[in-house]
Amino acid sequence: MKSTIKSFFGPSIYESMFYSLYIYIFKQKLFLQKNQEFKFYKDLISGFPCNIVFDIGSNNGGKATHFSKIFKRIYLFEPSKNLCFF
Repeated sequence: MKSTIKSFFGPSIYESMFYSLYIYIFKQKLFLQKNQEFKFYKDLISGFPCNIVFDIGSNNGGKATHFSKIFKRIYLFEPSKNLCFF
């Protein structure tokens, strides 16, 4: 079922509200972990006056969802073609 859902939404499934709702209902521990991770990055970066972030080694952009809520611009780089599917 996961592969069916992923093929329907494509690589941006992890940014969709449907995925957030799914993990909120069925995987509450993961939902709490993601919220704690977002809070960690927001608190860590709150003291720096910049609007741009560079994610070097971004893999599939998992952290980009957090960064997109904090920064105005995000630049993601993945040097390995095997790890990047965009």
